[in-house]
Amino acid sequence: MDTVLIQLTSPGIMKIIKELEELKLIRVLKMETTQKTLMSEKYGGKLPVQIADQIQEHIKNSRNEWNNSI
Repeated sequence: MDTVLIQLTSPGIMKIIKELEELKLIRVLKMETTQKTLMSEKYGGKLPVQIADQIQEHIKNSRNEWNNSI
């Protein structure tokens, strides 16, 4: 058997899908829905604090250099 992923283009299609499932022509598999996570939640705490502070300082200095040359 093949497994395919389909995207429903109309709200009424789900009724047809359910009818096909009741006729045992297809089986609907439950898929986990992924919730959007914030980048800060996903990557927060991945860098050691000292390195993160050095990066922030470098970014701050870079921005100041950019502003000073104008």
